[in-house]
Amino acid sequence: MNESQRMQLTQALTSNADLSVSIASTALNQVLSGSFSTDMFNQISNEYDDATWLQFDLKSAENMYASGVTKTIEDESARLDATPLLSYLPTETESALLYGTIDYSIGIASCPYVAIEGEPDQNTFILYQDSGIQARISNPGFIDQGVLPDFEGVYFRPKWSAECVRLELGDVDVYCKNDQQAKRFYNDYLAYNRFTDANAYTSLSETISNASFTLLLRTPNRHTTEAFLKDIDSKNQLNAIVFQTNTEIPKRKHFSFAALHHREIKEGLKSIWTCELEKPISNGPWPFLNHYTQNPEIVVQDKLNQLYLINSDGKILWKRLLDSDINGSIQQLDAFESGKNQMLFCTNKRLYLVDRNGNDVDGFPVKFDTKINSAPSAIRYESGADLRILVSSGNVVKNIDQNGEMVDGWNAVEIGPTSTPIEWHNISGKDYLIAIVNNQTIEVLDRAGKRRQDPKVIAGVSSHLFMEPSSTLENFTFIYSDSVGNLTQENLKGSKSEEALIPLDSNVNLLYNSTSTIPFGFTTKNRIVFFDRDLNVVMDYLFPFEIDSRSGWANRKLNWMSVFDRSKSEYYLFDTETGALAKMPISGGQGAIVIDLDKNGVFEVVVGNKIGEFTAYRLSY
Repeated sequence: MNESQRMQLTQALTSNADLSVSIASTALNQVLSGSFSTDMFNQISNEYDDATWLQFDLKSAENMYASGVTKTIEDESARLDATPLLSYLPTETESALLYGTIDYSIGIASCPYVAIEGEPDQNTFILYQDSGIQARISNPGFIDQGVLPDFEGVYFRPKWSAECVRLELGDVDVYCKNDQQAKRFYNDYLAYNRFTDANAYTSLSETISNASFTLLLRTPNRHTTEAFLKDIDSKNQLNAIVFQTNTEIPKRKHFSFAALHHREIKEGLKSIWTCELEKPISNGPWPFLNHYTQNPEIVVQDKLNQLYLINSDGKILWKRLLDSDINGSIQQLDAFESGKNQMLFCTNKRLYLVDRNGNDVDGFPVKFDTKINSAPSAIRYESGADLRILVSSGNVVKNIDQNGEMVDGWNAVEIGPTSTPIEWHNISGKDYLIAIVNNQTIEVLDRAGKRRQDPKVIAGVSSHLFMEPSSTLENFTFIYSDSVGNLTQENLKGSKSEEALIPLDSNVNLLYNSTSTIPFGFTTKNRIVFFDRDLNVVMDYLFPFEIDSRSGWANRKLNWMSVFDRSKSEYYLFDTETGALAKMPISGGQGAIVIDLDKNGVFEVVVGNKIGEFTAYRLSY
């Protein structure tokens, strides 16, 4: 078949006309060998006999469908149905080949977890299922497999076959390159991010049946499918292809071919539940732990100043009216060391301690005459000691106990309004209360509220001022940036380092994650840049929209941050190493929380929108 004939065949397959196509298997080989990798071509061509012709009857429809029958030399009617493996494939799967033998089923799948050119097999997974492991009872685990087993009738061997990892998922073994890829596959499995729920699959599901051989292809959106295809044409109008063979009738093979074409397909995250607030979110959300069940719950405030507690199933347990916006964040604590959790927070002029039922603890709220500047701090100097709650109100720090009473012996000096909650540190047996005042002055107090040393003023701070503790007070370091992103680290003994990083716009906001190997981040109007500890650029990302000021860390442990699109009211979860997570953005720009709602080790994200809906989604990462 020459190039002209190949083009005519392609045009026929993507037209909307009813027609029949007869093609010799040798001609079909020419088409397929020019498109697929050698191993994949051998696997596919094994499904038809070189001596036969294949005839397809094409039907005119929104989605193209063709079917046909051919003779086979061997009786293949005992081959297993391999389509059950579809339910194990992740939503983002771009290519998959499922192959059933008499004894077992094999799946070869490419899923774009890692976008690295030249290493396509990193994203390749081998799935194996047979009667010998269907009854296996084991917890999912990652096992160093060593050499990938040889499977009879399977030609494809990934480049990592000499050393791989096996993931056990009930009655299926999944083989892949390393633990990281196995964890990604497992996370999608736990989160029910399955290919059978993908729009590309559901749009063709009526044409898909049980089959001993199934080939799935989707239009690739990253450089990740070269393990299957020789050449990826990004302008190809075929969105998804399913090719199947069924061998139920002895020495007869039924073929079917379905294609989704000229269609824009966008995969979204799967929602779990939605609850409706009376008004959109104004503050939060924050996590809260049910001390009876140990299940996670969520606290949020709406624009009517109503506080809600929502359980892990999306049910609103209670709501109550507050006097104003919450100042800062809500802290969970066990004020009486009774095994029961409460919520500690401030509004403009009140300090609240609220139990899980939404009721005020006796003695609360505590009213103040002057404005509260930041969230409160809850401190116990020793195990079993009484609780101390420090609140910055006006220019003075107040000290309150768990009964809502002012603590005797506290003689705080006027230090000015704090910018962040006061931190307590014990160094060599001495207690230090460290306050950042007006985002530029460092105050160090003792237990009685008296100064331990003179205030230290840090000049030139235009970002948030971050504190990095040390084993000695003089080495406590404060990290900040100026208006164009120059990074400064300065300690209490006066040592100072300044680094001029890459040129950034004005109005730079500094992000700092002390526990990460990528601790420094800068946001501008529409740009995010991250640096490692040696100040090398790890990620430089330019967004096509203006970043909302509420953008910040979503999960410090995972190096995820929340990015809000101000103009479209959309939300992105962003990994500082790899970019936006799959299936972003999510509709809703009114607050979000990353939380493991079902305690299965995989996170969900719960996002509020501008009409008051609060929706939980299963993440794909």
